[in-house]
Amino acid sequence: MQLDKVEQIINVAGKTNFSIFELPREYDFAEILPNAYHLRALEEKTGISIEQIRDLEQLVSAKQSSDFYVVVESPEKMSIGAINAFLKTLEEPRELVHIIFLTNDSSMLLPTILSRAHCFRIPSHNHIADAPEIDPEILKLAKDYIAMTPSTSLVSFADKIAKSKPAGSGRQKALDMLDAAITLLYKSYFATSNPQFLKKLENLLATEEAIRQNGNVKLQLIAGVV
Repeated sequence: MQLDKVEQIINVAGKTNFSIFELPREYDFAEILPNAYHLRALEEKTGISIEQIRDLEQLVSAKQSSDFYVVVESPEKMSIGAINAFLKTLEEPRELVHIIFLTNDSSMLLPTILSRAHCFRIPSHNHIADAPEIDPEILKLAKDYIAMTPSTSLVSFADKIAKSKPAGSGRQKALDMLDAAITLLYKSYFATSNPQFLKKLENLLATEEAIRQNGNVKLQLIAGVV
């Protein structure tokens, strides 16, 4: 099933109370879920204030008759007081309320926030809609990698990819395989709604990014398997 990124966020966020999406800077947060309640900094210098979070608390405390989405834009701009108030809001999840953080850099968020959320990264290109024909060899590697567990021949598999011939081609081969695996997982999730695919997606997107940033190919491929 081919979906654009906005539809992906709706589907994923609708299955959890609190989720964080890291998006490329090419996206305008205001255009994502435009019918949702959007919370953003009133002033660039001050960030999202504690008063705004208190207003949000009153809003979400009301009983909802249908799914209610709250989109917090650039949550890394929250003041310390706002963060503490928000953490209290998270302690009592409300039925049918879905809080969504949209950020360009999730590493700027506090660990106390990240640990309470389902975190996802959306790449700068659409792995589904823009997916080219996949080379049969790469496709087989992608399927094998998705099926890998720490107890299988993971180490030798990762080592073989990293040492692909000609010398130095292992990184690109790993990226091609991960791109194919991510495409397959997106399609599998939206066809089945199986939450296990979401966890695999999160790990593979992080693995792909780490390898793009010159991380050790073998070690990152091993770390990407859960």
